[in-house]
Amino acid sequence: MDMCFENDMSSVQANLDVTAGCHTLDGEAALAVARARKGPGLGDGSDIGRIDRQQELLTNMVEQVLERNVMTDFGELFQFLRAATSSLITGDRIGDLTTMAGLAYSLREIDQGDVTFVTMPYDWAGARVHPNDLSEDLWDSIRADEPMALPPEPEQSGSPPETTPGAGT
Repeated sequence: MDMCFENDMSSVQANLDVTAGCHTLDGEAALAVARARKGPGLGDGSDIGRIDRQQELLTNMVEQVLERNVMTDFGELFQFLRAATSSLITGDRIGDLTTMAGLAYSLREIDQGDVTFVTMPYDWAGARVHPNDLSEDLWDSIRADEPMALPPEPEQSGSPPETTPGAGT
């Protein structure tokens, strides 16, 4: 997967060491980007920062999967699913490659613009975050299978803590 980074990033805990610029990430490097929370170039060390990087990683993956028509090429799809699940532990039903291929094929006509990643609206509470009043509107819209009720920018109020105790990967 191709991905570009504004800064050098490293995390001993996540086994991440990537320089600024564009890179083709193998599965291990992509997983390290997804897992990293604290270290040089990784921001404030919060889970929110990690979530932002995970969403960027997934956005790039969706873009590249759709550009390569992976959803409609069964050979390519099974190869992608085998690679994607090689580092995951799943339940027997959802982790079955045929089940996942069927789900992926059912999404074959989706456009990248139809895919939205969002972080639940929150307020900082020291080193943690808590859902705020806007989060219930988001969950209600999802439960009702309606367009997501996204809060106006900025998504969260308050500011991140100076340090995040108990940081790990």
